[in-house]
Amino acid sequence: MTEHHEHTISLCLDQTLAVHELLGNSDDVIGLSRKSLLAHPDVLQKALHPKDRARLTAFLKQGPDTEDTAYQNIRIRDETGRYRVLIATINPNRSSSSIEHRQSASLSLRDPRGVPEVPYELPLILIRTIMETTDDYIFFKDTHHILLAGSEKMAGLCPVINHWTEFARKSDYDVFPEDNADAYYDLETTVYHKRSMAKEVQCFFRKDGSKGWVDNRKYPIFNDQGVLVGLYGVARDISGEIEILQRKSLSASVFEHAAESIVILNAEHKVADVNSALETSTGLKKANILGKSLQSLKHALQSSEDFAALWSAVLKDGSYTGEVNNIANDGTQITEQCRISAVYDDDGKAHHFVCLYSDISKLKQHERELQSIANFDVLTGLVNRQLFEDRLEQSLANCERTGKHLALAYIDIDSFKHINDSYGHTVGDSFLIGIAENMQTALR
Repeated sequence: MTEHHEHTISLCLDQTLAVHELLGNSDDVIGLSRKSLLAHPDVLQKALHPKDRARLTAFLKQGPDTEDTAYQNIRIRDETGRYRVLIATINPNRSSSSIEHRQSASLSLRDPRGVPEVPYELPLILIRTIMETTDDYIFFKDTHHILLAGSEKMAGLCPVINHWTEFARKSDYDVFPEDNADAYYDLETTVYHKRSMAKEVQCFFRKDGSKGWVDNRKYPIFNDQGVLVGLYGVARDISGEIEILQRKSLSASVFEHAAESIVILNAEHKVADVNSALETSTGLKKANILGKSLQSLKHALQSSEDFAALWSAVLKDGSYTGEVNNIANDGTQITEQCRISAVYDDDGKAHHFVCLYSDISKLKQHERELQSIANFDVLTGLVNRQLFEDRLEQSLANCERTGKHLALAYIDIDSFKHINDSYGHTVGDSFLIGIAENMQTALR
């Protein structure tokens, strides 16, 4: 076994990553007891982060004498359920050139937080100024994913951090939710592997639980000899921009899928955009509509005077609501509810106009039907008692004003009950309809 200290343990592993020997206090280093590691062969494998199992196996296969990576960063979930970031190195005095040709390999695991390991000097005054005043989430890490420093702005995200200096010697798993820490770890792995900047839009959670988004960019740090010694990151809060994009996307979706026909006019009152509903209702294509006037698309049955009055109301009041007559794609006449609203800039100048059209032809037809039912007999089409009384009152009032006379004729149908009883109600209804038609022919 190799020499160890308080923050290092040595393990003998077989090809399944089962532990056969262990030297050191595993509770302090990886948070798993010696007893459980030796008694259960799959404990270490299960505790490894799923993405690190294959990496560790590949690292062991490369052997201790390779000129490639001298260490491997791995993550192990301790008994509290939190991942710890550890440094794995192969013990050359106990390992042959390849794990495939031996029963076991000797591995050392070290907690990088145990012994401060800053491979470069930070200008403290400059760093402190940046960390305490920046509006961005800025941080520095060593090559083992361990934080060296984080900005005060970033400290405001972490419930367990009260001051930016408390980030030192902690991993992301110590201060962030696990899913976020996983994402940050993967992006840093890309930086270390490609030795170049890597960026990604990632989510984060504030102390109050609300969700935000950052443009997270991480850059490698090299010393004077060109050796990679860590990285620094700048994460900029772009939650506002993301919300604006989401609102624009929602507005575009509403615009395109709205049941109403929508026309957007520019400041010159020419068509700037239309939605699919208008193309469907008019049979016109957007490409052939853009740049034309509103009257060329709508108000086909509206006189020029009426349209001028409509537009005058829009310019004066900033909006218009009313009914207009148009011709649908199939050639039928329809009635539409028209709503036009001006969109103003900060100087109070209208730069666009939004026009919404809803086909209310069926509603108008229903209104006419209700009006007819309320005032006319359904069977004969003659005025009913309510409308008759209203018109009689108007005629009497007119006679009083003019001194003229009014004659009221009362027509009785003899033996009508006998017709219904003898020939049925259908014949009776036809008899009444015939009388009504004769009356309408003879009278106004």
